[in-house]
Amino acid sequence: VALWSGSAEAWGPVARTSIVTSAARLLAKENAIPVTNLLSDIRAGAEVSDADLTALIPDWDSDPIGAVTAEMSLLQAVRGDRVDPYFAYRLGVLGRVVSSLTATMRTAKPSYRTQYYADVDGSVGNVTIASSPRATVDASLYFRQVQDDSEVRQPLIEKDYQDGVGFRGLAAKSLSRDVSRSINAVADVWWTILQGQSRAVSISQSQLARYHENALTFYIDRGNRRETDDAYDRLRALGVDSPDMVKRIGDLFYEAGDRTRAIEEYRVVLEKEPG
Repeated sequence: VALWSGSAEAWGPVARTSIVTSAARLLAKENAIPVTNLLSDIRAGAEVSDADLTALIPDWDSDPIGAVTAEMSLLQAVRGDRVDPYFAYRLGVLGRVVSSLTATMRTAKPSYRTQYYADVDGSVGNVTIASSPRATVDASLYFRQVQDDSEVRQPLIEKDYQDGVGFRGLAAKSLSRDVSRSINAVADVWWTILQGQSRAVSISQSQLARYHENALTFYIDRGNRRETDDAYDRLRALGVDSPDMVKRIGDLFYEAGDRTRAIEEYRVVLEKEPG
C-alpha cells in the first residue's frame, strides 16, 4: 500500500545521496551559500537510517508535505548566524525527504518502480544537472506542481519496462531532467529556510528543546567540545534545564566517556533536587 500510495521512500540510496549533495554544491556555486564545507554532515543526514529518520521527522512517510512544512519551520526557528554541523545534518535529513517527495515513478507499479530506481542508482553519476532559478517554497503549492511534472512521463516509462525496453527507453533520456527536478527542489527548500522565508508554523518550546538536545547528543558523540558547549548554552537559554533534563545530559557525557563533565552535571542535579 505504501509503495502504491507514493508516500513511502522513493529514489534509491545512491540517487538520494547524490541528489542531496548535488543540491548543496548547487547552492554554494550559484547562490553563495557556504555549505560545501559541511558536505560530510549533509551526506550523513541524507544517509540516515529509517529508524532515525522517523525519530526526527515522524510523519515523513504518512504526511510528507506536512512533515516538510513543519521541519522547514523548525529549522528556520533554530537557525543562527551560521550553519553549524548539526544544522547541516538536519538539512541533509530534510533533503532526503524532499528527494523522495519529488521522485519520478513514486506511484508506479512496485516491480517497475523498484527496477527503475536500481537502474537510476547505476546511472546517476553520469547525469548532467540542469539548474533553475531559486524559488521560495510554500510546500502545499510547490510540491503539488513538482509532483505533477514528475508524473507526466511515468505511464510511458512504465510501458517501456512492461515491454522489456526498461531503462534504455524514455527513462534514460529523461533522467537528467528527472534528477535535476529533485536537486532543484532540495535546493529551493534549503534556500527558503536559509533566507528566513518559510511559512510560519507554530514551534513549541518542547520541539526547540528536543532539537537542541539532539544537537547536543550529536556533538558529544563526535567529541566536538566547542560545538557541544554552544549546543548546551542554546538549550539552557530556553529555560528548560529541569533536573531530569540535566541528568539526561550528564548521562550523555558519561556514556561518551567524559566522566568529569558528567559529574559536573550530576552535581547540578543534586543542587536542584537534593533528595
